[in-house]
Amino acid sequence: MSGISFLICENSYIIRKGLLRVLEELGENVEIKEVDGIEGFRRHLDYFEPDFLIVNPQVFGTENFFYTDIPARLRKCAIGLYSCPDLPENPVFPEFIALNDTKSNILEKIKSLITRCKGENYSNTGSSPEITGREKLIVKYVALGLTNKEIADKLFISSHTVVTHRRNITRKLGIKTVSGLTVYAILNNIVNIEEINR
Repeated sequence: MSGISFLICENSYIIRKGLLRVLEELGENVEIKEVDGIEGFRRHLDYFEPDFLIVNPQVFGTENFFYTDIPARLRKCAIGLYSCPDLPENPVFPEFIALNDTKSNILEKIKSLITRCKGENYSNTGSSPEITGREKLIVKYVALGLTNKEIADKLFISSHTVVTHRRNITRKLGIKTVSGLTVYAILNNIVNIEEINR
């Protein structure tokens, strides 16, 4: 997954840590900061510039903060955190998590919001967006040990195009090394171990 960042604003330590553990399952390119109050929230918004927010509105005392404290660019990428009796009838958040939601339900809601905000599909392949058929071929050839020039020759494209494909693959998957791409290729049945060992 390409790098994304979250800011959690929740006054309960145990709930913050639980959310942190759930968010870590999105992949290794996720950066997470957590705060327990309004001042920390405002400070982190200024210097951290998160892509997504998970906020308990009770920390602010009112939902009006959504329009005063949250920058416009983040309003569509914010998740409200509610206890069950406090679920809103008309939530201001585009997505919300209830404290009794299961881990898989929370992950699906987060992935759905990421898809809506980033325009990428993070839910089809676990934590990674789909790569195209051509990109899968490139990953296969990289895993088999071919150079950019050899891949270009096999696919009848330029070396520059191969480099562009590899850059896109790295952006989508967050994998920068040949060994990482090889593991990805094996785990996703793009290549099998017997082919690599030849």
